[in-house]
Amino acid sequence: SGTTSRPKLVPLGHANLAASAAHIGATLGLTAGDRCLNIMPLFHIHGLIAAVLSSLAAGGSVFCTPGFNALRFFHWLSEARPSWYTA
Repeated sequence: SGTTSRPKLVPLGHANLAASAAHIGATLGLTAGDRCLNIMPLFHIHGLIAAVLSSLAAGGSVFCTPGFNALRFFHWLSEARPSWYTA
């Protein structure tokens, strides 16, 4: 799907999701000691795979915010104490 057309269904199987999460975790060098601050919504592929699944596959943890809020960002950094974040 593009930004100007109607959304299209793109089926991703369990193996696709697991492989993507593992590759992202390996590329970022994620470990069990890492914590991600995720600002992306979980219905977005980046929020789900790049933030949540890659962190969990590496044994790490995730702090998900209720949405994007520029005024709360530094509070969330202080509260979650992430080793990395994605937005």
